[in-house]
Amino acid sequence: MKIAFSRICVLAAALCITTGHEARAQSAHRPAVLTLPVTGTFQKTAEFTGNISINRFERRGDRIVAVGLLSGVVSQAGRTLGTVVVGELTWPVVIKSGGQLIATIGGSEMATPPRRSLIASPAFRILPVQAAACPVLNIALGPINVDALGAQISLGAVAFDLSGVSGTPLGDLVCAVSELLGNVADLVNVLNSILSLVTGLLGGLTGGLGGV
Repeated sequence: MKIAFSRICVLAAALCITTGHEARAQSAHRPAVLTLPVTGTFQKTAEFTGNISINRFERRGDRIVAVGLLSGVVSQAGRTLGTVVVGELTWPVVIKSGGQLIATIGGSEMATPPRRSLIASPAFRILPVQAAACPVLNIALGPINVDALGAQISLGAVAFDLSGVSGTPLGDLVCAVSELLGNVADLVNVLNSILSLVTGLLGGLTGGLGGV
């Protein structure tokens, strides 16, 4: 058992060293990212707890994916085995606006993961009385398997809700999503604009995320 622990520790340390440089080089040329908590399993017997750092959305055929980095800690029975940093990774995306399905994974919808609410700063909640609320935008990242130098990390699905009010920069973008059913190219552009605006409001921190 000690040999198995040592192997995982060395593997995680090597992964951190080999991919950490790449992650730092990329972050030096990118704006702030949206960071979301994620959990999973490592080699089926250990647990993974960490964060997804999304830096953009892309079109892949008729699908939408989120692109970013993964970082976190591997542990087993309360004992930390090592730190993992991997990038770039892609997550399949399912999008709903006001409950209406806008984009799916390969024509099907995944099981609904736990959701979080994205909350803007207090200044952005001071709005005109006549302003109308937009449909709530739900963005869900599907579960994926990550190859960490031969060791497999299975990540669970992650989702968050985003609210907005028409007449504000964020609200107008959130409202626009409901009109883009089937228009993958424009939807990707709007999602990247939302990402840029939200990371500016939240500073790219998880502190802007609260439980539903």
